[in-house]
Amino acid sequence: GRLDLGIGVGWKAEEFGSFGVELTDRCRRTWATIDIIERCLSAPEGEVFDHEGQHHRFRNVRWVMQPVQRSIPILWGGIGAKGVRRAAERGYHLLAPDHSGAYERIMKSNGRRPEDQLIGAFHTTSVAATRDEAFDGIAEGCLLTSNAYAERPDLKDLSGEQHQRITMADLRRGWETGEEVGFCTPHAGTVEDLLDYFLPIVRGEHGLITHLIFEFRPAGTSTEHVERSMTLFAKEVLPALREEAARVAAVRNRVTS
Repeated sequence: GRLDLGIGVGWKAEEFGSFGVELTDRCRRTWATIDIIERCLSAPEGEVFDHEGQHHRFRNVRWVMQPVQRSIPILWGGIGAKGVRRAAERGYHLLAPDHSGAYERIMKSNGRRPEDQLIGAFHTTSVAATRDEAFDGIAEGCLLTSNAYAERPDLKDLSGEQHQRITMADLRRGWETGEEVGFCTPHAGTVEDLLDYFLPIVRGEHGLITHLIFEFRPAGTSTEHVERSMTLFAKEVLPALREEAARVAAVRNRVTS
């Protein structure tokens, strides 16, 4: 069996309010919950324990389905400085770019090799023979995703600002300029466009990133376009990225040996 556990604190005020939870308490609650999960998954078979904390109180806890793995991989999904530092201290993977370099520094200071970790970010991706075809094939799905939250009433972000719907023109502008517009601005283009964007990431020009995570089908994207896009990506983009990643790894190994 295999389980990789991704965890993030969340950031939508309305979602916390629906459970009667203060937004400012979300980080403490998240880490308290992680402590319980780790205790359950790492406890010797048959062990019974109690938990008494600020947020959770449990009696006679016994986890009956121990994982095959000695330690469940935990992926921290966040870019906040405190969360990234704590994730690095605990040896978690990072489901986000290490913008500040703090994750890498703390991992090394604790005797770990950050290059052995999963460090990566999520990319909504579309590839086709032309740029317009790539964008048009995924744009409706990206627009739907971006507006799914914005259409809900009283849905505010951490600053208290109400999110606004975006239009297709807004999304296209963001795609053309590289600006993040809404929640789902795609990386869409030809094979050459995608290689121009992703090869520098593979080379480490944007910091230490060990994995690239691709989404080809936001809700509303046609099956036909997804199939064409993934096929072209697998044949012409992915091999080039893998070849470059192998070259970079070989250089890194020569330097460290």
